[in-house]
Amino acid sequence: MSIPRFLPPMTGLDADANVQPRHPADAAAWIWHPWRVTGETAFLRFSIEVFLMETETIRVHVTADQRYIFSVDGVEVGRGPDRGVVERWPVASHELALSAGRHRFEALVWWIADGSLTGLRADASAGGDALRSRPPVAQTTWRGGFLFAGDGAMAPRLNSGQAPWRVDDLTDAVRLVQPVFPVYHDIGPEFQIDGGRWSLVRSGETAVVVAGHVRGNPHGVQRPGWRLAPASLPEQEYTRMNRGRVRAFAGSWKTGQLKETTDAGVNDWSLLLRGEGSVVVPPDSERTLLWDFEDYVCGYVRLIASGAGAQVRVDWAEALHEAISCECVAGGTRKGDRAAIDGKVFCGFGDEFAVGAHEVEFPAFWWRSGRFLQVRLRTGAQSLTIRSLAIISTGYPLGDAARVATNDEALNELAAICERTTRACAHEIWTDCPYYEQMAYVGDSRLAALVNYAVFSDDRLSRRMLELFDDSRRGTGLVAMRVPGTWTQVSVTYALLWVLMVRDFAWWRDDASFVRARLRGVRALNDEIASLAGENGLLGVLPGWSFVDWVPEWTNGCGPGVREGDSCLVNLHWLLALRAQTELEKHFGEPELAALTKRRADRIAAAIVERYWSAGHGLLADTGQQVDFSEHAQALGLSAELPLALSRERWVENWLNAPTLTRATVYFSFYVMEALRAAGRGDELLKRADMWRDLPLRGLLTVPEAPEPTRSDCHGWGAHLRWHFAASVAGVRPAAPGFARIEVRPLLGPLTSIDVVVRHPRGNIECVLRRDGQRLQGRLVLPEGICGELHWNEKTRRLSAGENEIDES
Repeated sequence: MSIPRFLPPMTGLDADANVQPRHPADAAAWIWHPWRVTGETAFLRFSIEVFLMETETIRVHVTADQRYIFSVDGVEVGRGPDRGVVERWPVASHELALSAGRHRFEALVWWIADGSLTGLRADASAGGDALRSRPPVAQTTWRGGFLFAGDGAMAPRLNSGQAPWRVDDLTDAVRLVQPVFPVYHDIGPEFQIDGGRWSLVRSGETAVVVAGHVRGNPHGVQRPGWRLAPASLPEQEYTRMNRGRVRAFAGSWKTGQLKETTDAGVNDWSLLLRGEGSVVVPPDSERTLLWDFEDYVCGYVRLIASGAGAQVRVDWAEALHEAISCECVAGGTRKGDRAAIDGKVFCGFGDEFAVGAHEVEFPAFWWRSGRFLQVRLRTGAQSLTIRSLAIISTGYPLGDAARVATNDEALNELAAICERTTRACAHEIWTDCPYYEQMAYVGDSRLAALVNYAVFSDDRLSRRMLELFDDSRRGTGLVAMRVPGTWTQVSVTYALLWVLMVRDFAWWRDDASFVRARLRGVRALNDEIASLAGENGLLGVLPGWSFVDWVPEWTNGCGPGVREGDSCLVNLHWLLALRAQTELEKHFGEPELAALTKRRADRIAAAIVERYWSAGHGLLADTGQQVDFSEHAQALGLSAELPLALSRERWVENWLNAPTLTRATVYFSFYVMEALRAAGRGDELLKRADMWRDLPLRGLLTVPEAPEPTRSDCHGWGAHLRWHFAASVAGVRPAAPGFARIEVRPLLGPLTSIDVVVRHPRGNIECVLRRDGQRLQGRLVLPEGICGELHWNEKTRRLSAGENEIDES
């Protein structure tokens, strides 16, 4: 159960954080265990009891560093804090309706030390210190701490540092093990939990203050550490998952190649997994079963068991591998048909539980993800009783998806796959991949946000990402490549895409003040990039990882010339960011800065043409040597309004007919489709969906990161096809900032019909169209007070608010 959050009022100015009290929780102090150093791994349970004379609704505020699970009277209220930065540390606020009597407030809090400080976080093959346990790469931290506050009369009875909070040290019940993977994997350690030690009755210690409450400081001196801010997101969803079936079953702990089970003895296990009954495993026994969710699931394992000497291990996997054993699995090992299991091996990661004599409900510290769950059991001299083995699925509560349907059922199935991918990647941040990193990268988050705007009404997660990237500008104007994270990663190409992400929000949503708050960061970023330009005005050798696309022929996702400092692709990223800033300044900022930025963009555009345009090929080259050519350069160049004598139509024909262009993969196909849409080539745009069409044939339920052999089977950036259905095929887009006007420019290609709803700040846009040759019929419904235009066959038809009947030829 989770209690909805609310946003408390803030006082003072943002720069007063840690100087003047701003958040209601500033009245409380940060506390910790008296015998635990705040820089060492610890698992602590804080508790306090209060007695109410009558039924009462109270307001409370809770946060911790690094993570917490907050419960009242044994019922879970919420988890957190939402991932963020120390300078704006999120605090969740809840309203609790409590009856008269005694109530117990508890918070399980843990802090994991980083044992890999001398290792390379992105090096999957690193040994030694790099394999020591470490928190997830997405976890920022200051030091261990817990903070709790109550409003009004409850403040002295609940505020940490003032009220008598007790704390139990559970650290000896948890062992951390860092998973070893053949590819980059960094979402934290495996947890090995000793149920006997976890359930021991402890006397508890009086919690001590590690950072006092904020007092008014007239001199403006900021103390180091947490600066509190309201958690702007709702509580994550928590729902028991009842899908799937047992696919394999064996009477041993050791696993090998799998074989589909036909054993009727798995019925009891099937009932257990559906929450219907329990299972008893005899003494001195071993069992292994494979649970196929038949879906992609993100969730927490909920295990309730008893039986001294028994072990239960639960591991997650996105897919099975075609190998002789798990030890033979490498980064390029084939996965084949994801729905098939015979002859494959399970290679995953998870958690292990040592069961005690008395029944215990084991804690689940962090969610895992995948399609398959492998459960292994080993009993000792006593039998093992499992009363519950369940998955509590979790994710951001995006709500219902807008509808989409075409006359092509295969495309409709792909739309569902894209929506499933988006949901699997929606949590406290837009995660790139839920299984391997759970990080928010700019390039990934931009595409996820666009899907969000068109398909889901709740845009708070995308707003949150824009703020987090803005907050990551430390030392330079560059936003970080991925956020949040204690280990900062730099990428000029991805930083520039954040400007486009701000522009997307400004057009798809209606919040001018939010956009203006981001303009400072946009200006700082492009000014920082300008300082890196050479004498010819173009960018040369750049800091960090200027990623472009996972093209097999390229090194580390960087195209020709990217690392050498002679890249058309990098300079096109910059040009697009300057074009976006020009639009933002024109509508939300300063006209003088808009003119200045336009002049800079025009100079860069001319320099790109001079160095990289190959007149002989009628194409943009990747480098000044004009030897390598890619779709990537053509796609970005077509979108960047380059000053060419050659027509756009001829350029596109040269591109499409070129036999040796480097082709875009899953991620960058977004920009390819954007260019084809701008060129009016709906036929070619829908051909690009062929990259997705074989996903169901390969048993994939979500969109993978890259072509086979792919690391991740669920990568948020691949869901951009769902946005293109709405914004490119149906052609529904904002024609002005704030979605104040609507443009509908259908590119149906081979399709004869499309029925799609597109979210709008004032309601829904309904677009129901069918094509018979050159004739377009149907209806377009626009929100109240919003007008627009329909473009079809080089004709323009005005659209008014409400329902518009369409019959155009």
